[in-house]
Amino acid sequence: MIGVVKKLRLTKSNKVHFVHGKLKTIFRRQYKYDVVIANFYLDLFTDRQLTHVISKIRASLKGESLWVVTDFIDGNRWWQKSPF
Repeated sequence: MIGVVKKLRLTKSNKVHFVHGKLKTIFRRQYKYDVVIANFYLDLFTDRQLTHVISKIRASLKGESLWVVTDFIDGNRWWQKSPF
């Protein structure tokens, strides 16, 4: 997906830096991100691991950052509970 988006013509005023990697390497850096996209990612972790993953992602966000999550919903995990 990143390859497709990189092909789009962005204006020179847009400063976009794509980061793709593993949790251990991406969030080890001292970067603060404007946007984090986690497509079909969070369901890879146990509940115990997920607490750690979420804290790493939260710590890497800037104050007004956007965190986009796309995932399957099975309804059996606490963080997948739908309010509807």
